[in-house]
Amino acid sequence: MKINVHNPLVILAPFYIAAAVILFMPLGHSTASTFSPFDSYIHTILFGTLGLVTFLTYSEKIRITAWSLVIFAAYSEIIQSFIPTRTTDVRDLFNDCIGIIIALLVFSLINQNFTKEAPKPVTRKKKTIKKKKSRPKVS
Repeated sequence: MKINVHNPLVILAPFYIAAAVILFMPLGHSTASTFSPFDSYIHTILFGTLGLVTFLTYSEKIRITAWSLVIFAAYSEIIQSFIPTRTTDVRDLFNDCIGIIIALLVFSLINQNFTKEAPKPVTRKKKTIKKKKSRPKVS
């Protein structure tokens, strides 16, 4: 069986599966009363990575891709409300969006540097010396 690496789903699937496992995995303890300071970093890094990989894969459709990621972030928070040891938190959604914005900025810098035209080499104009036409001498 040959895997088509040109298919965007082949590239994106491992990242989204890993994100789903991280986001929806039940925790061993209840997080309803405590807030981990690292939780915001995890959300920002997770959605920053998802955003960057997705932007690089679908570089022509940036607006749709960005909104799709925001919808995925909101959806993940809603799903977490149904998992007993998880909670829905607006701060998590905010940090997800910060990660998406950072990914968009990084993608813009990468895209800008790679699509910039190479500088044209400086060429000197050759001076052409006009030869005077010699007139036949009249005697």
